[in-house]
Amino acid sequence: MGLLLVSGILLISTPFIKSKIQSNSIFNVNYNQVTQFIKNTFSDSDKNLSGRAAINKCSVKLVKASPIIGYGLGSANEALIDCYEESNYVREFKGKLNSHNNYFHIYLSGGVIALLAFIFLMIDCITVSRYSFLYLSFLIIIIVNMGFENILFRSHGILFFSIFNSMLYFFVKEDNLNSIKWN
Repeated sequence: MGLLLVSGILLISTPFIKSKIQSNSIFNVNYNQVTQFIKNTFSDSDKNLSGRAAINKCSVKLVKASPIIGYGLGSANEALIDCYEESNYVREFKGKLNSHNNYFHIYLSGGVIALLAFIFLMIDCITVSRYSFLYLSFLIIIIVNMGFENILFRSHGILFFSIFNSMLYFFVKEDNLNSIKWN
């Protein structure tokens, strides 16, 4: 995954690709936003951060402050909003934005124990899904999406995940149990 990200960044940085992207105004805006996000996320400066870079900065700052137990199930978003206010991220503070990353939210809510429990759940689901392409595809979509959006923060995301994950898990597990022949 890291190799893919580094390869993509190096490919975009080549002069030929850069000139093609910059010649198109739509791609130019997106290219500038992506490069600014990458530079801001990995820099030590907190000046002029906005959007996802500001959210990630505060999330990392809060994780470093309380890595073991987190901030509590109901207080993680409040701690994030307080960090926005302290860091003078006005847009994020006014919008009361959440972490936009399910893994950060779980870590902020319950600490490393909750994150490990969730990862164990995902590993168990992936282990069962090796018998079903449909279930594995569902899990890959959900796992990747959780890195970019906090889907389990709202009730419709929890409902969607719990219904379809439980249904697919049960059917795949039940099918595998029926296929075992006992002599």
